[in-house]
Amino acid sequence: MQFTMSCRDEDGTVTEKRFDGVFLDDVVSKTADFLRGVGFVFEELEVQVYPMDETSGEQEYLTEEEIATISSVYNDSVYR
Repeated sequence: MQFTMSCRDEDGTVTEKRFDGVFLDDVVSKTADFLRGVGFVFEELEVQVYPMDETSGEQEYLTEEEIATISSVYNDSVYR
């Protein structure tokens, strides 16, 4: 997957970071680097992995409507 992060500062300075990421740990680490680079201060941004309860056999999936809503919100915020 390819990621592009962009930030426009108050004075118009644009900071952009592009990277490829396949593993969640790597993507979160690069995202944390970007956020620090544009001025955010935090102790740690980390991945928390929880085991799935495989005994229940039930999995939750997004509906097509939910996916369309999320996609619409994302596209509106990215292309402004």
